[in-house]
Amino acid sequence: MTQQIEIFTTQDGQAQMSLLFDTSTDNVSLHLKNIFHSLEIDEEATTEEFSVVREEGTRKVQRQLKHYNLDGIISIGYRISSRRARPKEIDDSAGGAFYFT
Repeated sequence: MTQQIEIFTTQDGQAQMSLLFDTSTDNVSLHLKNIFHSLEIDEEATTEEFSVVREEGTRKVQRQLKHYNLDGIISIGYRISSRRARPKEIDDSAGGAFYFT
């Protein structure tokens, strides 16, 4: 069975990346920590915090969540050992959409 996911935005959070690459958020977090520690990419240049309101139980809670630009997403993809973490096709004519299977 083949699944195709299209990324139309250039920023994702750790939860979205874990779904995209078929891995845990802990694994994504560990790889991001190592990527930034090794200075492979600059954390300030590749992250942005967004204020998000989420339901936790019966309450609505405002949280600050980090989102990562395409450089961060691609760096994670190279480190994750998953078939879904390898780009199958890059189609610039579709507005720079990346396709992963």
